[in-house]
Amino acid sequence: MKVTKQNGRQFILTSFFLILFLCILASINQIRFGSWLKFGRCKAPFHSHNSSSPNFLGENSSSDDIRILLGILTLPDQYHRRHFLRLIYGTQSPVGAKVDVKFVFCNLTKEDQKVLVALEIMRYNDIMILNCKENMNKGKTYTYFSSLPEMLNEENKPYPPYHYVLKSDDDTYFRLANLVESLRVLPREDLYYGYVIPCPSMDPFNQYMSGMGFLVSWDIVEWIRVSDIPKSHLEGPEDRVFGEWLRDGHRAKNRFNAKWSMYNYPEPATRCTHELWPETVAVHLLKTQEKWIRTLSYFNVTKNLKPSKLAKPRQQRSKVSPLLHCPGTPLRWGERMEGWRKMARGKDPSRKSEWRDGVDDRKGGSRKQEREIFLGSLFSSNKKHHVQCDFAEILSRSIEKLPKVVLGSEESHAVSEVQKLLVVNFSGPQLVVNHLLQSPV
Repeated sequence: MKVTKQNGRQFILTSFFLILFLCILASINQIRFGSWLKFGRCKAPFHSHNSSSPNFLGENSSSDDIRILLGILTLPDQYHRRHFLRLIYGTQSPVGAKVDVKFVFCNLTKEDQKVLVALEIMRYNDIMILNCKENMNKGKTYTYFSSLPEMLNEENKPYPPYHYVLKSDDDTYFRLANLVESLRVLPREDLYYGYVIPCPSMDPFNQYMSGMGFLVSWDIVEWIRVSDIPKSHLEGPEDRVFGEWLRDGHRAKNRFNAKWSMYNYPEPATRCTHELWPETVAVHLLKTQEKWIRTLSYFNVTKNLKPSKLAKPRQQRSKVSPLLHCPGTPLRWGERMEGWRKMARGKDPSRKSEWRDGVDDRKGGSRKQEREIFLGSLFSSNKKHHVQCDFAEILSRSIEKLPKVVLGSEESHAVSEVQKLLVVNFSGPQLVVNHLLQSPV
């Protein structure tokens, strides 16, 4: 009987010490797990927005998402531009990523700025005010990157706060879904991503990435904060200076040239421009509202607009395919049309003799005769191919602009008629004169 009681006590004591050991082990693991979170060895969801700040990711966030900070360097007085860009980026929801868009500028200097910017911060919470004097090439980019670790590194938050930090101009349009997709297969350390300069080069190690928008991994952001190399070299074109920091510091061993997914707006044509195309990540030099609208229309950004009884916007018509493919440099309409005007008025020195021979002193000649000579002069030119391309472009643009009330549901018929007219153009100048000038239209 005594042996049984003794065994029972031993069992109880053994169980007690076992439970105590398991509790101690669990506590140790909990401490180690917290340390892992602090040092970035465990991925966890990152939440840093409130009800008044825009959430550019929407409901697509998860613990394995790419975290990107998109900092748009702008000026305090650019209120309308900021509101416009909020529409642009607030309607993009890339899957598998959390993209925070912030507007970055230096200290406020005017009383109206202090009030209006404060209201923006209260409403949107998407503004970073740096401790600097407003500038472009005297250290603003350095202040932006070097300030981020102190701003964003917090305890009980995942590390790093962002995998990538992007600096962008306020005249650059980023398509976030394509940006995220291009980053998926790239390293998250020692990365330098953008449009390599000079424009003809495709070698990302050649010089540096264009200031239209370049991206680096978080470890480079922290290096910029502590290194003496950037501090001693602040002045100069900000994108070139940034590339020189990385070169002198032997950083950014992983580089990615996003050309030609990133490029300047197609017009005016330069070695840095490219036609708009579906694989675009970013378009730069959108200096006017017209360029923004043409770009947004090309990418059909309103395709997900839901029908509403409150608003019935006119549906966007499908883009008519080009009537003629004209490779080479895009048309310079200003110069070309001015040349046509001079030719039509008889002021083109290269055509004066033709006009004098064709029209008697321009006073007695009929307008029909003038038009015949004008078209004949065009098609007898050694630049006939350019003329054909111009006519094709004019006709294509005209069809795109024809109102729906005229075309109705017979758009294909209208395109067919224009193509027939273009065939007549190719048949020769005489047929063009005969058909165009004698048309009842």
